[in-house]
Amino acid sequence: FPASHPLREPLLAALTPLAAGAAAAAEEGAEKKKRAATISPESELYHALLVLLLQLDGGALEPAVGSAALALDRLSTYNRRTLDPISEKIYFYASWAHERAGKLGELRSSLLAYHRTACLHHNAAGQAVLLNSLLRNYLHHRLLDQADKLLAKASFPDGASNCQLARFLYYSGRIKALQLEYTEAHRCLLQAQRKAPSSRGLGFRLTVHKLGAIVQLLLGEIPDRAIFRDPAARAPMLPYLKLVQ
Repeated sequence: FPASHPLREPLLAALTPLAAGAAAAAEEGAEKKKRAATISPESELYHALLVLLLQLDGGALEPAVGSAALALDRLSTYNRRTLDPISEKIYFYASWAHERAGKLGELRSSLLAYHRTACLHHNAAGQAVLLNSLLRNYLHHRLLDQADKLLAKASFPDGASNCQLARFLYYSGRIKALQLEYTEAHRCLLQAQRKAPSSRGLGFRLTVHKLGAIVQLLLGEIPDRAIFRDPAARAPMLPYLKLVQ
């Protein structure tokens, strides 16, 4: 980073309490900055994302919220399609930082604004992450009416990843279940199970199976026995198996 870059000092300040040997690293960086003239937006935001991840992993939640706000503000100054993959990660981890710090409600209006911008810029990956983050935000605060209105007005973008689609279907199914629309909830949850990765994401798949089992029982149906026989799911699903029995 050039010495005059607006992100240089905030990122160094965020790293200092977390990194061992920060003084030695700073001295080495002082030598290298003589050769640094410019830095690309992709590089600066990627570094900002890495600092945010380091703070989250280290449990520095309040500083992480500040770093997330800094990265989001900086991201909003650019309109480059090459930033779309990085913006997707920044949106997700900014929302996660606010949730872990108990400040999820403070980010809601900003998420709505970023979602509108992502739609205008045809940023499919960003749209998907922001839509899911907004639905999670509304569900976290039990704002079902707002969540249902968002579902009615916003469509999931084509070209987004299956993982994001699985999350969207789960949130849709959860909202419909809370509104007692069990048939539609069952359809969404069944699709979420099919779209979820089969070799990873066990926690997500268990969450979908648990809610899906409740919805099927409310519909008067018996859930598929296979979800109770999976060795990895046997213990977590045992209370639901007893309920089915």
